[in-house]
Amino acid sequence: MKKLLLFASTLMLLIICFTVNAYADNRVSSIDIDASLNKDGSAVITQVWKGSFNEGTECYYPFNTKGELEITDFTVSDENGAFETLDSWDIDASFSEKARKCGLNYTDYGYEVCWGISQYSNNTYTVKYTVKNLVGSFDEEDGFNFRFVNDEMNTGPTAVTVTISMADGTPLTDSNSDIWAFGFDGDIQFLNNGTIYAKTSSDVDSDNHVTIMCGFEKGIFSSLESRNKSFEDFKETAFDGSDYETDEDSVFVSIIAAAMVLVIAIIFGTLIISAIARKKRFKRFEKECGYFRDTPNNGELNVSYNLALAFKQCSEGDIIGARILQMISRGNIEGVKEETTGAFGRVRETVSLRLVKPPEDENSFNRRLYNILSSAAGSDGILQEKELSKYSENHYKRLRTYLDDCNTDGESILINRDCYSKVSIPLTNYGYEDLRSLSENGKKELAELIGFKKYLLDFSLISEKEINESVLWQDCLVYAVLLGIADKVANQLKEVYPQYIEDIDNYVYHINYIHLYCIGMMNSIRSQEAEARSSGSGGSASFGGGGGFSGGGSGGGTR
Repeated sequence: MKKLLLFASTLMLLIICFTVNAYADNRVSSIDIDASLNKDGSAVITQVWKGSFNEGTECYYPFNTKGELEITDFTVSDENGAFETLDSWDIDASFSEKARKCGLNYTDYGYEVCWGISQYSNNTYTVKYTVKNLVGSFDEEDGFNFRFVNDEMNTGPTAVTVTISMADGTPLTDSNSDIWAFGFDGDIQFLNNGTIYAKTSSDVDSDNHVTIMCGFEKGIFSSLESRNKSFEDFKETAFDGSDYETDEDSVFVSIIAAAMVLVIAIIFGTLIISAIARKKRFKRFEKECGYFRDTPNNGELNVSYNLALAFKQCSEGDIIGARILQMISRGNIEGVKEETTGAFGRVRETVSLRLVKPPEDENSFNRRLYNILSSAAGSDGILQEKELSKYSENHYKRLRTYLDDCNTDGESILINRDCYSKVSIPLTNYGYEDLRSLSENGKKELAELIGFKKYLLDFSLISEKEINESVLWQDCLVYAVLLGIADKVANQLKEVYPQYIEDIDNYVYHINYIHLYCIGMMNSIRSQEAEARSSGSGGSASFGGGGGFSGGGSGGGTR
């Protein structure tokens, strides 16, 4: 119930957050952070702040050293060059006195990192400094727990990225490092280039922070300062209040949390109404969409997948089934019916997938999926359901990367087509997104997808003797699989094309087994991601937790 209590507390803080951000004239659109770790445990941290600054005299953020850390070599620059670094900083100085200057304001807990806004406009500030003793030595591992972006900032950033790497080029991987993230909605992962990368997926409001904990195997660093504690104790402090932990909570906490949730539910009734309004806007849009008789979104499955995920027209992973069926229709894969006899003589019929020939385009998403399926099938080139499920357990990152790339590719195409009213609102939350985030171009793309879905469900009822000649019935089933309506569409097809009933039934037979393949694959991916996430292999961040951090703090923004 700690998560429930944390959630309730978070909702309370959101009231203050909405009030502050609704009227602030300053906006920080993004903070991109690079942390380059040295062998001695120090780190060169570079922050790039982008935003609109139209009031106040300075940007700042508190930095609690906890008696362990020290900041040196502090510099700030913007598009016009370097700022002057002062030996001491006067927070009460005027706008002109702070212009193009920066400095550290020394406090009882450490520092405030400060620089002058310098000009009221859209600005980009590059803030750079060295943190000594960031990485500490523990009994079994070396590591740190560092708050890269504070909570309670009066101008919290819309988006944050954090990249962590070794200055000497030593790759940081799942085999030599453990990673966890706290305080924000987003994820953290190991990249193929040997770096650690964290990214937020929603605004960092006053109740959010970006705190990252890393553990490193001994030998990567040298001459570190001892933290005089075990890494497990260090980790336990950070895990407290997070969803990484699984401890049961007391009845008292449960009662308090339940009461708080009830109160917050009443307070946030207007927010719920707003969410319902968004859903109603979509339903109204959906109702107004006319039939679309051609392949939607220029036939680009990734675009359709991105839109379908965003507006709850499909489930994550449905793109796999659609592409497998597409490759079956093109002769790349062949469905093979097999019969197996159980222990009690019961005959069970299944479908295996024979990998016949790779798609011609080596860079296509179908080719990438074909290669994945081929690896899972083994030397005989025939893939069975259990083989894909087992392969997904051992190579879940490869499958996850493929799914994310399909979605990101669709999103990129939509951005290039000017489909967003605000590029900072991509359709990646997998829920009823606000239609206002789409431009007219974006609404047209969505209308094509919704209209094609309606057409597939209704074409036998609207006196159409055949599908638009530019769309093959096999392609109709590919999109039907993507949109989760294959059985219904198959019935429509058989009414319009009675001469193909046997072929259509054969496709539906394969589709049912493809669906089982995809369910097993997604279950394997999700179970492995959950296990890996808690063990330090990356994954989604925990909104709660992150205590015991050695640097950073609360507050900051502009003043």
